[in-house]
Amino acid sequence: MNSIIRYGIIGCGSMGREHILNLQSTDGCVVTALQDPHKPSIEASLKLTSGSAVQPRVFDSVSALLDSGLCDAVVIATPNFTHAGILKEVLAADVHVLAEKPLVTTMEDGLDLVKRGKGRKKSLGWRKSIATCRP
Repeated sequence: MNSIIRYGIIGCGSMGREHILNLQSTDGCVVTALQDPHKPSIEASLKLTSGSAVQPRVFDSVSALLDSGLCDAVVIATPNFTHAGILKEVLAADVHVLAEKPLVTTMEDGLDLVKRGKGRKKSLGWRKSIATCRP
């Protein structure tokens, strides 16, 4: 494992920005990518990272972020109803993932994600009462 873990933030609203601050205060973590369709949220996140040694790259889509090769792990901090769809994309990628709760909003989505996660070699975690998660 690398000594530096590169994180992508999917969802840059208040929870995404909280994760940015937490990761910035954790040794061995760097935010390398941001994705959110809401431009003011991206701009606020970029302000938080303006003094960082590595400036995160902004992506228009989750798939572009995942395809970039810039992330070892991603944080999903989007509205609840979007988690299942984003997790489907992320679980197909070779990255660790931390998702805000709830992971899903329906049983069907939960069962589907369990199937998709079988055999994965990367970790999946969800936020309950932790500040940061290192894969």
